[in-house]
Amino acid sequence: MKKILLSLFVVAMVGVGLFGATKAWFTDTEGVVGNTFTTGTIDIAVDGENPWNRAVPYALNDMKPSYTDYIDFVIYNEGDNPANVWKTLKNFNTYNVKSSKPELIVDSTLSIHDIDNWINYDMMVKLYKVDPTQYPDAEPVWWETIYVDDDDVKIGSLEGINMYLGMIPVGWWMKVEQSYHMVDVGNEYQGDGMSFDIELYAEQLRNTVVLENKEMVQYGGGSHTLLGDSKYAELTYKVMDREFVYELNVYGMADGDYTLIKYDDPLNGSDPWPAPNSLALANVTVSGGTGNLPAGSSIELNQSMINAKIWLVKATYTPGSLTGALMWSPTTTLFETGLMDYYDSDL
Repeated sequence: MKKILLSLFVVAMVGVGLFGATKAWFTDTEGVVGNTFTTGTIDIAVDGENPWNRAVPYALNDMKPSYTDYIDFVIYNEGDNPANVWKTLKNFNTYNVKSSKPELIVDSTLSIHDIDNWINYDMMVKLYKVDPTQYPDAEPVWWETIYVDDDDVKIGSLEGINMYLGMIPVGWWMKVEQSYHMVDVGNEYQGDGMSFDIELYAEQLRNTVVLENKEMVQYGGGSHTLLGDSKYAELTYKVMDREFVYELNVYGMADGDYTLIKYDDPLNGSDPWPAPNSLALANVTVSGGTGNLPAGSSIELNQSMINAKIWLVKATYTPGSLTGALMWSPTTTLFETGLMDYYDSDL
């Protein structure tokens, strides 16, 4: 028995030895060295200054009822990425500068100086591919009127409000035009003053596009955006992905069938209407004033959308296909409040 066990042990050891001696595999090793990860930049200049530090602050002097004065400036995107830009008016302070007999008759304590509640505020933005200060005859490729005098928006109501100006592509300029109109007031506002700060905030493209209904009346060359009238849509999407992944919520629109489209505009100053090469993105039904396409909705576009205008139109087109000539119906359409980018990560 011992001899049998010993023989088996010897055979096993020989087998192991042979296995170890003859072990060999076909192999190949590949590698990539020196891979990198970099981040981009968000950086804007204002009136050629970066940082924006005007030696002399803006001064609107000797204002009177019915007078209008202006503050304009140009924003340049000198970063590596397109940027969404907001403007905020902040740090308001009203005060008495000097007194007059007519003022003292109606305000003997000089305590009335809330002139921010008596100044109408207007604002318009224009987007250019060239510097409008160097080429004053250049045509904007996109524009929007945000407030007009008829809105009766007082500057005092805007303190601390982040006002969206739009998206500025890399190497493009945006001119911001603002007017300050003092409405009819009495002698209690003679000799008063107000100080305030202007702050600009630029941010990388994130994931939200707001669509608004616009009153198709020309105010200084631009269509007016109606804000705060409960008719709007929010498109939330992934800025970069293999598919266009999104969520859409529509509010306040008439019931019916709508299509989200990428409006065909070459942004070269020409009029593309009726824009037959617009691209249908999604269909949504509005019922009871609201419509929704849930988070995670998607479509394979096989293309990126750069500096795109996104509209919601009251019509039915096949997603992924061109719309053909569009029907003009501004009262049933929601328009972009800024350009947007989507990057197809498979390209």
